[in-house]
Amino acid sequence: MTKLPILLSIPHGGNKIPPELTHYNNLSFDDIYKDSDPHTIDIYGLQDFKGPLIINDIARCYIDVNRSMDDLPPLNHDGVLKTINLFGKPIYKDNWFPSASLRKLLLEKYYIPFHKQIEKSLDAEIEIALDCHSMLPNPPTFGGIKHNSTTTKRPSICLSNLGDLYGKPVNNSFTSCSVDLLNLLSSGFQKAFEHEDITIKFNSPFKGGYITKHHSMNSEIPWVQIEINRELYMSDNFLDTSSGKTKETRIKDLRTKFKTAIVHLFK
Repeated sequence: MTKLPILLSIPHGGNKIPPELTHYNNLSFDDIYKDSDPHTIDIYGLQDFKGPLIINDIARCYIDVNRSMDDLPPLNHDGVLKTINLFGKPIYKDNWFPSASLRKLLLEKYYIPFHKQIEKSLDAEIEIALDCHSMLPNPPTFGGIKHNSTTTKRPSICLSNLGDLYGKPVNNSFTSCSVDLLNLLSSGFQKAFEHEDITIKFNSPFKGGYITKHHSMNSEIPWVQIEINRELYMSDNFLDTSSGKTKETRIKDLRTKFKTAIVHLFK
């Protein structure tokens, strides 16, 4: 196995419901699935590299590790603990919401260990960290969520470093990696998708979330947030007509393309 000095974070690939919340849950499996980043564990989870692979298996609609711990309702219904999902459906029955003591327990049990694992993995051997996501082809239309989105038509791939459309700092603010690194990763994806017509944008529609910002500011390791458009694997031409699910061959193909793109960083 090749050991590349890279950390992979997959915060929204899980679909599990914390047992503490099962009794109050109002969401179906389909609701949870659509609110997650489907197939990202299969696409990004390159265990063959033997580098740190940090996966959160709890569904983001219950505990979102890509938010600050104090990002809560009512100021933000799409915070670390949520009241509604991306499509406006109440997460819990009868307007229930975890008490302060239960919120503390949930964060200590599921949120803090994820970030501690990242912190422990950012050692001298790690040169780059990637926070790996998927995005809907278009922003959800529900108006109650504060969508961190600047466009309606989304690109095939978004690479984010907290900067502007060119990867440069906004008003001399902090960026999580250099423009050169974004360009190098972009060229890697262009090579990987050389036989497909794709678009790649920097910091649009997403500039980078809490994981990218927090951990890049607290270490010397450069971070990039990656968003892959679900059109690349969940549109009709990639679905099995009998099951309605994404073809396994396409997931394997995207996994190979992702590997090609990140190997390009070290050539």
